[in-house]
Amino acid sequence: MRPDAAATAVGVLANTPPVAAPRQIGTAALAWTVWPVCYTAAVTAVMFERRRYAMPSDNKMTFVKRCMGLGRAILTACVAAVACFVGNAAATIGQEIPSNARAASSNTPGANTPNANTPGTNPANSNTGNVAPASGSSAPTQRPNILFAFADDWGRFASAYAKLDGPGTVNDLVKTPTFDRIAREGILFRRAFVSAPSCTPCRSALMTGQHFWRTGRGAILRGAVWEEKHAAFPLLLRDAGYHIGETYKVWSPGTPGDAPFGAGKYAFEKAGGRFNQFSENVTKMLARGEPLEAAKQSLFAEVRANFDAFLAARPAGRPFLYWFGPTNVHRQWQRGSGKRLWGLEPDDLRGKMPPFLADEPEIREDLADYFGEVQAFDAALGVLLERLAATGE
Repeated sequence: MRPDAAATAVGVLANTPPVAAPRQIGTAALAWTVWPVCYTAAVTAVMFERRRYAMPSDNKMTFVKRCMGLGRAILTACVAAVACFVGNAAATIGQEIPSNARAASSNTPGANTPNANTPGTNPANSNTGNVAPASGSSAPTQRPNILFAFADDWGRFASAYAKLDGPGTVNDLVKTPTFDRIAREGILFRRAFVSAPSCTPCRSALMTGQHFWRTGRGAILRGAVWEEKHAAFPLLLRDAGYHIGETYKVWSPGTPGDAPFGAGKYAFEKAGGRFNQFSENVTKMLARGEPLEAAKQSLFAEVRANFDAFLAARPAGRPFLYWFGPTNVHRQWQRGSGKRLWGLEPDDLRGKMPPFLADEPEIREDLADYFGEVQAFDAALGVLLERLAATGE
């Protein structure tokens, strides 16, 4: 049964008028007393008629079967009466439990306040985003700021996993100090799975908290259309008083672009988007004679400037949600960039490749280039954390 159907069933049960207990008991007593009496009377009548008329064997059996059928009919009627009694009792219990539960809840220390959707509550208090105060506290808990970093196509590859997996895996090569710090100070998932192995469907699932197939036309890749009937968590946070903003990819391909985050209304990207093609752009700058570190820093500066614009637009005292979604880890990337830009030696992956990848020079180089983009993302995430630390957040 769906949760909404179950809730409806409970609501109907709770609103069923109760039947007085003495009447219920009397109904049950009558039912359980009448059926054995009727059944015995039917059998006695059969025996009496057999002896009185001395019917032939076939006729006797026909009469017996008819009387036995009458007895079964009476039995069925009595069972139905008992079922009615049980139903009435359930209705009475359903009427009484919610009020008792509410009374118990109101007397429980630290119990939650009524939900905005509960009948009788003040709708003006809905969507405020305030956390219910703890027992004995008069002030609401301060709402957290949210920095949401979403890498396109970054799998389970980070130096934090090298410590878990032990030596001898591809994670020995990649270095992700910022990711490792977040994992160390928070939670590192060992087994996490995306809702769908495709851009738009998995992002629809993330935005709504639903399985991707429940998001209508948002459940496809090409030709996806966002339907406004689906609630998306960024806009819910906005309605709850959060300052929200995003940079780079949120929800696409689809129409309108980035729809569950305001369709570009809350985008902060004026400083530039060259970071999305990190290895390609850095390689171009190197070809023009720019130093490697300076070329990298020019792209990190764009990331920092976009974030600064978001923070500058934030009203005083408002919590924030900032979505950082570059696409640099998604193909394409510059061939040989892992070694050239990050010093990642492809041959260090020899003998460590996962079973689904060939342990060949071209494949090892491609994976090293991919890890270079991972490290670029990790460095950009470090830029955001440094900026927050500088502002005291």
